[in-house]
Amino acid sequence: MARLNEDLAPGPGPRLSTLPTETAEDAVVCSLDWLKEAVKTPDGLDQAFQLIAATVRECEQLRENLQARTQAYNTQIEELIAERDQLNSELLQALRQQAMPRSPTPQPAPAAVKSAKIPDPPVFTGAEDDDIDNWLSKMRSKLTANADHYNTEALKKSYVENRVGGTASKHLAPRLRENATNAYTTAAQMLETLERVYADPDRRFTALMSFRKLYQGRQDFNTFWAEFQRLSAELDFSQETLIDEL
Repeated sequence: MARLNEDLAPGPGPRLSTLPTETAEDAVVCSLDWLKEAVKTPDGLDQAFQLIAATVRECEQLRENLQARTQAYNTQIEELIAERDQLNSELLQALRQQAMPRSPTPQPAPAAVKSAKIPDPPVFTGAEDDDIDNWLSKMRSKLTANADHYNTEALKKSYVENRVGGTASKHLAPRLRENATNAYTTAAQMLETLERVYADPDRRFTALMSFRKLYQGRQDFNTFWAEFQRLSAELDFSQETLIDEL
């Protein structure tokens, strides 16, 4: 290309593109002058076409490079915009969560405290020295005070069964069998059965007879007074009657 420039025109070689130090007007004038000289000969015309074609290819390449860079810049801009929008969305969501009133953290319900265990009454066997009234009172108190320990009828019935032995257990056995037609449904029914068998059917009359025979005699007053109170409570005497009797 350099030789072509020297052969076809004196002075500066022909150029179809501007240099950084040229103005666009200077480049156009130089190109036109060179073309006018080049088209005068067939070889010059052919080389002029080649030069123009090369220049066109160079321009196309520059245009493609510029488009590629522009597309890359546009892609980067779109990615930055999307990243900015995502950050804005996350920041807005975080601010909304901080502004919302927080519900108090639910606290676990305190564990239920069971009642203090009442001592077990002795096993009732039905012997002569077994006091059915005292035993029934303790059993009922136990089942009432420790109701949270025996919170089903099945547990209550099992507890009563385990506090009865000897001859007394034989009075409960028929209605405790699995195939019993009249099985116990409550622990209270079991206690009522034992009360009917072992308790005095005429407790008031018995207490009245004992009360009529009660004298202090040679026993100390405290022993006499305790028995007097027990029998009078059984008979349900009025205050005036107690004073007269005493």
